[in-house]
Amino acid sequence: MNITEIDSNFKIPDDVQREDLVWHDVRTAPVSIYGLSDPTDASATFHRFPFDVGERVGGKVKDLNLRPAGGRVRFSTDSPYIALLCETYYKIGVMPHMPLSGAQGFDLYRHRDNGETVFVKPFMPPSDRLGEFNFSGIVDLGEEKERSFTLNFPPYGTVRNLWIGLKKGATLSGGIPYRNQLPAVFYGSSITEGACASRPGLTYQAILSKYLNLDFVNLGFAGAAKGEPAFVEYMAGLEMSCFVSDYDHNAPSLEHLQATLPPLYYAVREKNPTLPFVFMSAPGTGGWHRKIRRDYIESVWRDAVKSGDKNVWFVDGYTIFAGDLEDECTVEWCHPNDLGMRKMALALMPVFKKIYGIK
Repeated sequence: MNITEIDSNFKIPDDVQREDLVWHDVRTAPVSIYGLSDPTDASATFHRFPFDVGERVGGKVKDLNLRPAGGRVRFSTDSPYIALLCETYYKIGVMPHMPLSGAQGFDLYRHRDNGETVFVKPFMPPSDRLGEFNFSGIVDLGEEKERSFTLNFPPYGTVRNLWIGLKKGATLSGGIPYRNQLPAVFYGSSITEGACASRPGLTYQAILSKYLNLDFVNLGFAGAAKGEPAFVEYMAGLEMSCFVSDYDHNAPSLEHLQATLPPLYYAVREKNPTLPFVFMSAPGTGGWHRKIRRDYIESVWRDAVKSGDKNVWFVDGYTIFAGDLEDECTVEWCHPNDLGMRKMALALMPVFKKIYGIK
């Protein structure tokens, strides 16, 4: 049975056709690309950090570089419609615990004149594109009117090339700027990378970015971010406005966390003496070991405060899901769903408001 024959709302337009449609390569168009490394390099698949860093680190971190979690395109246009065409590097596939819309889709947000950012449309690979290397979609906006948008990249898909389609003759510019010239950097696990939000705009970093208009870089790696020295060295040298350590989930043991977390903090602090540094423990209370690890992370934060560091923060993951609907915050008692991601964003919100002086 074809569900689209019963309910047309399930039909995703894969063949985008308009007589007046013009495709714009985001690498060369007058748009702004955020959260990715060297995004205008047409010879490379979109990626999150320099390839030579991946060679030094190796393992899964190197392999996950091509997953463009946290990547965004910002632009303004008066086109009455926006189309998308994505060419992937790996075949489009599925995961058991995460929908295609969240793992390999894009989503589009519009910026209102009053400063609000509102969801417009997802661009999702349809199920009949599984095993293929491209998909497309389109959204009609009505009248020709200048609007500003943010298009979020997929956290677990790959993007070899990306085009946006606009009406011939439509205006196109770089979109509105972020509040912070330098991005906040998030380092962590598959949760940090985006599992298991139903859309890329519903990861906890994207929610913070939406409400606070903050640029960020997502360095979350499924099962891979373990405080590797070569990657710590790379991150410490980044130009950034804030650093969030969220890799508790990926440290294989308390002993590993004890061996890697202080060196991570000191490496970042050495090169960035006044940078806001946020220690965050893994969300949820599952497992007796979770609180022990949480207590250790808090102790590292307390030691930093005692040493005179006035720009360190601690976010207690053990309490993030607590209270109403605590048992409904994850897909399988590990990866947050949309509710869990929102609770994570809300836990970080007051810290980020203080860091960036937002009232």
